[in-house]
Amino acid sequence: MAELVVNDAQAKIISSATEEILVRDAQGNVLARIPPVLSEDEDAIVKEAKRRLASDQPRYPTAEVLERLDSLDAQPMVDGFERRNRGSATNVRRIDQNNHALRARRRDTPSSG
Repeated sequence: MAELVVNDAQAKIISSATEEILVRDAQGNVLARIPPVLSEDEDAIVKEAKRRLASDQPRYPTAEVLERLDSLDAQPMVDGFERRNRGSATNVRRIDQNNHALRARRRDTPSSG
């Protein structure tokens, strides 16, 4: 296996990265891509996602889930109690939009170094 020793400044950038790092030569050619190290929480999320994908449990497209939430939101009160999930589809859409915006900001933010 090839090994490359980096200086302290480069090591700091690599160890604190939250996104993929592109390693370039002096001409700007991409030589390598270094993925960020996952935190324990992120690693657990990835493992759980892989476990779920490998299972034979049913999966539902987002559009179908939102449609179901909308239909529940449209139902009248049940036995005098208002449904607790009222607005759930709207909340899911807002969370998805916020995540999309966050990813875009991260992508558009220049990395230090």
